[in-house]
Amino acid sequence: MAQTDFLQKYVDGLVEFTQLTQRRAEAIVRDGVKAGQVRQEQAQDKVQELLEESRKRSEKLAKRIRSEVREQVKSLNLATKNELGRLERQIEKLTKDLERQVDKLTKDGGGAAEKAPAKKSTAKKSAAKKAPAKKTAAKKAPAKKTTAKKTTAKKTTAKKTTAKKASAAKKA
Repeated sequence: MAQTDFLQKYVDGLVEFTQLTQRRAEAIVRDGVKAGQVRQEQAQDKVQELLEESRKRSEKLAKRIRSEVREQVKSLNLATKNELGRLERQIEKLTKDLERQVDKLTKDGGGAAEKAPAKKSTAKKSAAKKAPAKKTAAKKAPAKKTTAKKTTAKKTTAKKTTAKKASAAKKA
């Protein structure tokens, strides 16, 4: 998942950008001491306070960004790693079952064996883009060849029958 790695690096970059370094915090407090806004006794406490506040803000920002990214990914209906893994395992299992059935049918002598009932898959529907399933060529049992016997039709000779004239023609 290259996109997730990119997003993680992006978030880490933002966190680093927002974090106040120890040196920078000390410089800010020194300027405050010179200006008379911070007493010398409070300087070290102020440095720690600034660093802690910076850390909290960075964590809060990172949390918001991760939450937003998660929501955006969810709205795209993308499959998670767990869902893809589950589907891959299910495909492997079904492929093995199919291969066993084909092997069993070929050992039994072709298509004379009873068909096993098809199993229904109870996979959760996900409208996300998924990796295409591996296509495996099913082993087919060789078909038995039978030669067709050609039968010849008997020819019969047609007999011509003469029609008898009606007796009404004689009376006239």
